[in-house]
Amino acid sequence: MNTFSFRISALTLLLAATSLPAVAGDHRYALDATYIKECGACHVAYPAALLPAPNWATVMKSLDRHYGTDASLDAKAEVAIGRWLADNASRRDKHAVEPTPGQPVRLSESPWFQKEHRRARLPVVGGKKASFAQCDACHTLAAKGDYNEGSMK
Repeated sequence: MNTFSFRISALTLLLAATSLPAVAGDHRYALDATYIKECGACHVAYPAALLPAPNWATVMKSLDRHYGTDASLDAKAEVAIGRWLADNASRRDKHAVEPTPGQPVRLSESPWFQKEHRRARLPVVGGKKASFAQCDACHTLAAKGDYNEGSMK
């Protein structure tokens, strides 16, 4: 093999390796700094890829009554987070939650979540049994967007 062909092959291999998405079964997700700052201040900033855009839009429209709390944002942050959630949302039906009128959208009600966590045993945190909303009770790197089984308690 001549030097030129070798270089082209090496470059192609390098580009392919660095541009590939995470391997199947990899549960690491990108997180946005504004999203982490605003949403992660009260709870784990859930990965956008775990709900479809319509579900995230419902969450964003009800921030004044966000799971019993007023989580309203300034207009700039609301637009930025809403856009980021929509751009990074799931496009898969298994992540969709059928909203119950008057109730907040809960990630834990998606078919995917229920299947993935069907055998999960919730730990005790601070003397109380954790809820599925407390991802970091089991996923120790959840705050960094890493939900791989290797990082579980």
